[in-house]
Amino acid sequence: MAMTDLPVELIYPILDFLHAEDILFTFRLVCRQFYRIVENYDRLKIQLRRKTSKAVIQRLCRVVRPKNVTSLLFEKSHLNPDNIECFFQSAAIDQFNRLRSLTLNNIETDDLERFVTPLSTLTSVTVNMKANSGRRYYIVVPCLTRIINLENIRQLTLDINSRVINAISWPKNCTIEQLTLRCCSYRQFCNIFDRSSNLKDFILDDNFTGDLDSSIRPKTCRSLTSLTLKEIDLPMEELEFFLSLHPRLISLTLTTEQNVSWNTFQHFSRWEKFLQSTLPLLKNFNFSMSNQCDQFENVESILSPLCTSFWLETKRWFFTCQYTEGSSFKTIQLYSSAYSTAQFPDSLNRANLSYAITTMSSGNQPNRSRMWSARVNLDWMINAIITNTFKVPDQHYFRHVTCLAFDVDANPEWWPVDALQEISTWIDLSQLHEIWILETSPYELQFDDIKFLLAQAPQVRTFGLAYNGLPSRIIHIGSVVSGRIDHLKIRDADILCVKTTLEYIKHVSTITFQQLIDGSTVLADIIGYLTRQNIKFNVDYSTASIQIQCILSQRGQKRKRVT
Repeated sequence: MAMTDLPVELIYPILDFLHAEDILFTFRLVCRQFYRIVENYDRLKIQLRRKTSKAVIQRLCRVVRPKNVTSLLFEKSHLNPDNIECFFQSAAIDQFNRLRSLTLNNIETDDLERFVTPLSTLTSVTVNMKANSGRRYYIVVPCLTRIINLENIRQLTLDINSRVINAISWPKNCTIEQLTLRCCSYRQFCNIFDRSSNLKDFILDDNFTGDLDSSIRPKTCRSLTSLTLKEIDLPMEELEFFLSLHPRLISLTLTTEQNVSWNTFQHFSRWEKFLQSTLPLLKNFNFSMSNQCDQFENVESILSPLCTSFWLETKRWFFTCQYTEGSSFKTIQLYSSAYSTAQFPDSLNRANLSYAITTMSSGNQPNRSRMWSARVNLDWMINAIITNTFKVPDQHYFRHVTCLAFDVDANPEWWPVDALQEISTWIDLSQLHEIWILETSPYELQFDDIKFLLAQAPQVRTFGLAYNGLPSRIIHIGSVVSGRIDHLKIRDADILCVKTTLEYIKHVSTITFQQLIDGSTVLADIIGYLTRQNIKFNVDYSTASIQIQCILSQRGQKRKRVT
């Protein structure tokens, strides 16, 4: 079926994903049918970003029907400071009488004034103003007040100086349902909530300015069901007080880039009773915090309270606790598993040492096991062991590592003969299920060392390798891993790597090519090659990698799946 045969009801959702320029300058000109469709398409979203030229703006304004535009985005920059002026010279803003959404990024005070006055149909407004906007807040405040007073306004984002936010006189019976502020004072927060009975979702991108006075409470804020506090920097007692004001919360997000104390970590981990009694309706809870530590404390005091049936079974709130040690720092991170989208080993930081535990769901049952993943700079670890300076924060955790990655960025020939045997005394290799060798060219781990690791790790079913550009490396790896593992993963692959792997790697169930060199170019080459070879495949575009999945059926081999 050709696209011209599709009904309008199916074409409109496709147009929703296209830029206005593509719709008006290309799709519209394909044929008369598409021309008529675009003329009646009434949900155009125009985005004039910092690199949009004046010629494109002028052409858009000549072609577009203002009544068909529902969303406008303007992005100003020093590279293109006159794009807003060009728009006003080429179009009449008051003719955009069906506009629902307006986004103004990096604008100045005068720009805001020109937009706000004629637009009464807006339901969503986002304003991001330059850092010096607070100097002329006496001009900005009346403009923002007019926006807040719009009859249909439901969603408002103000990325503006706190001096401006705190100076706004919030109207009574405000219709806003979702409000995002860069920052504000706690007193202004109370004022906003007292006058916003419809407010359901509040997002604060920075911390409150000034002190949080617990003697001041908003008269009513029970309508709030979703709360996000970014960069929160409140003592736990004040944070608990603030959250107690919102007993109907269903969704809560707490994040900070600040260095929080170890006591805060421990206090947070014991929040079970507080959450049960104060926020009984809470369903979605996401958090992220970190601690710069001189010496790793007893992490079990954090993990145990977060591994109860309340967290894992009743609420199904899973988390990751990660420790990273560099040459001059030691960091503990505690965050919701929702923030951990990368796959192992990229889920761990590249440093001297990084290891983590993640609670997760296994089918319909939570996983309560204490299984850890680790990523180690092999040269650093061997030298530290030799000089007797390697001190695992708690050796107990290294006895339960199931996924292990070694970064190799130095010449292994410099290591003592029994170097890997020493490592096996620190890490229980027999517990491993997955192992990665991440080599930085020109350094390569010796094949005898790889054989030793696999011999000491009989449960390993997944082996990963960073391709160094040499097909001979793949050929030799094949002689080591074929028949010993089920799953092979290769990153930084190119077309030659794929061809060599499929030819020389035998008796494995799956092969995965990740993080392809040159991305889409190599992807196209590989797809073409697999197609010509009549190999079935699927392509998975994930946030961490581009993966190719194919199924091979060859005589004398297992059925293969290349992902």
